[in-house]
Amino acid sequence: MTSSAITLDDVTRLAGVSHQTFSHVLNHSPQVSTRTRAKVEATM
Repeated sequence: MTSSAITLDDVTRLAGVSHQTFSHVLNHSPQVSTRTRAKVEATM
């Protein structure tokens, strides 16, 4: 059976952001723009 789990790489690729930006979003960093945060959250 194959796994269809979504990975960190999938989310960052689809959202068009780096792993670091993804981490900033998860940690609620003020460094991330509202637009980028929304894009990552929608992708998740």
